[in-house]
Amino acid sequence: MASLTQYSTGLVAGISHWGGAFAFDGSAYGKALDGYCGGGAGGPLVLFDGDAGMVLSPLDNFLTGILALQNHTESSALVAGVQGNVTSLPPGYSLSFVIAAQSTGRITGTLNEWGSIMRRWHGTKRHQDLINKKLGYFTDNGAYYYGGNPPDGATLGTVIANLTQQQVPMQYLQLDPWVWKGYLATWPGGDLCEFTASPELFPQGFEELFKTAGVPLMLYSMYWCTKSEAIYELPFVYSEPYYDAFKKKNRTYGQPAPNSSYLLYNRIMSQHAAYLGAFEVDFMYVSLESITMFRRNATAAKDWLQGMNDAAAEHGVGIQYCMGLPSLALQSLEFNAVTNFRASDDNDAWAAYGVAPDRWRIGYTALLLQALDLAPSFDVIWSTAQQPGSKYNCTLGPQHSCTRPNIELEAAVSALSSGPVSFGDGPGFADRSLILKTCTKAGTLLHLSRPATPIDRTFHGALGNGANSSDVWVGHTALQGDATVGLSWAVLAVAVSPHFNLLTSDLWPRPSSAQHLLAIDTTTEQVFSFSEKESLWLETEPAKGPERPFKLYTVVAPCPSGAAFLGEQGKYAAISPQRVQSIRCHDRGICVELKAVEHREVIELRFWGKEQGVSYVSLAVGPLGVTHCT
Repeated sequence: MASLTQYSTGLVAGISHWGGAFAFDGSAYGKALDGYCGGGAGGPLVLFDGDAGMVLSPLDNFLTGILALQNHTESSALVAGVQGNVTSLPPGYSLSFVIAAQSTGRITGTLNEWGSIMRRWHGTKRHQDLINKKLGYFTDNGAYYYGGNPPDGATLGTVIANLTQQQVPMQYLQLDPWVWKGYLATWPGGDLCEFTASPELFPQGFEELFKTAGVPLMLYSMYWCTKSEAIYELPFVYSEPYYDAFKKKNRTYGQPAPNSSYLLYNRIMSQHAAYLGAFEVDFMYVSLESITMFRRNATAAKDWLQGMNDAAAEHGVGIQYCMGLPSLALQSLEFNAVTNFRASDDNDAWAAYGVAPDRWRIGYTALLLQALDLAPSFDVIWSTAQQPGSKYNCTLGPQHSCTRPNIELEAAVSALSSGPVSFGDGPGFADRSLILKTCTKAGTLLHLSRPATPIDRTFHGALGNGANSSDVWVGHTALQGDATVGLSWAVLAVAVSPHFNLLTSDLWPRPSSAQHLLAIDTTTEQVFSFSEKESLWLETEPAKGPERPFKLYTVVAPCPSGAAFLGEQGKYAAISPQRVQSIRCHDRGICVELKAVEHREVIELRFWGKEQGVSYVSLAVGPLGVTHCT
């Protein structure tokens, strides 16, 4: 049993950690180990002091290996070992922990180095899947259509077909559990018993929906009911019965037994193989914390996940983990079919008005997920603020109206997450111009190379603490070509009032101390000089109620000639590796090579010159790509 002791005099300047289901608890940071969330719900621990940083975590067997805090009268000891719920260990079982440290990496750099070590150790090579690459339409809690407002197959197929006619390029359709046979009869808080389409809503199965919509489906799983064992004639494992006050009845959670996990998931994926594009597993923390075998057997939960992963890999579909613990994010290092991880709770309209505001704040969780090469996923969003006919709190009074206060911010956060982007608008409410800020005309998502996450100074208290503090996030894109101009940054400033001075040392990767940069405000199109001697003044309107004003900047390095590429106009990720192949300097200007696209589209690029300032160039991009030089 290893331990690290912090005496009352203090050991480090601060800590950062992640704990609980990300959907609810997210991440936290402070100045003492006393606030560390350890145990089965805990995750990696970051210690930092100035530029130095250190990460501590399990190296393997993540679902049983834990860090925990033991408080004593004069000191607090951080201990490492096996979860106390585990009653026995199999022969040959071993458990290792890792410490990764950097003297100059701060938090972001040290986490990235730790993540690199972890991925190399486990040979992690995530699959490239549909939902991380293409725009999606969602029907989960937060969408216009969901279990409280379920459409039938004909309606849903028509919605997608109409969006296609309007040139809104939805490339897949997510279906929540309301689509499964018998689920709505037990809704809300329904039971998933059988992976068969509801005959009431989909009388011809999903085949007809697939034919009408013309896009693959993302299918949803969670815990199973006690009838599933007889339906599939496979063994399941269960939680202890408990009284569900919400449903006013006794409930039991179930999952396939470890030795039947692959058999079940392979069977249901084969059943829907003709249109299956992706697979979502929800309420994962519930299964881990409630199912008796998963808590007491050291390998059962891992074997359950392994079977699911192997089935998905055979069928070529990616898996989204939803409402998962940090240990699940780490365990996915061994499961290459797991491509993305929900970093927010359900984004329903009520949340913005006090139940759980600021669900867009996924950057803190993204800091951990990106180190593991897991794409952070923000939940479904709307592209118009008011959508009459939705079932969200419209009758609860003006303080709980159907209005979404931060649709632009949520769209920007989704695009800058480098993960899935999913809209859930009702019929006739899709704002094509806003949706296309996240993707190409054909629905390919425009990402950064690394998602936007809070700057390191956030964790030193530079932006304030608590729910009402400001947020400044930075992500970057790294392209082929000239190493200097091929690196650019996106800076998201949310509710920064009064102003905040961003330093070049806040960017990651850090530019050289002598480097001169340019920053363009993507709303006003103003360009600012940015260097070690000239900070970037960030200021927005103050937050008002649930509204969070924001500004987005693209930061670039100019060529020796002074010419610079300022990115694509009208996109949140203005310089994206999905759009731009390379950037190169020449004697008198700059060249930008754009990637080929399947469907021809005209895009607007921004350039900078010492004499002419900002200039705009319209280019047609097609199957052969195009290069433009100034």
